[in-house]
Amino acid sequence: MHSVPPAPTYDRACRWVSETYRRSGVDARVGIKLYSVFEAAGLPGPTMRMHAVIGGAGALDEVHLDADQAVVLAADIERLVIAMAAELGADTLVERIVKEMTENKSVIIGRAEIGAWARI
Repeated sequence: MHSVPPAPTYDRACRWVSETYRRSGVDARVGIKLYSVFEAAGLPGPTMRMHAVIGGAGALDEVHLDADQAVVLAADIERLVIAMAAELGADTLVERIVKEMTENKSVIIGRAEIGAWARI
């Protein structure tokens, strides 16, 4: 997840979320491993698709989706000393991101979601 040109608050919040997942032991790359997981489970190799939202300041659903991860993880972000609650500014996070995106004419590339399925 990142923005081009940079919307620094979005990029920082995404780094906080990624680092929180990493330090918590979450495998955020499990989607790309699903093919081998299916095969290890004795299933046929799955059909796979990847979806990611890309958009400008009007992509409010994606901005909320990504920002809400940071808000939900706020206690863990602070507990793991990744950022302090005041830095996160959960109450104004979305508004600050949208303001920067508008000012910088930024496009965000949201998190990728991978789905896999197989017929048995």
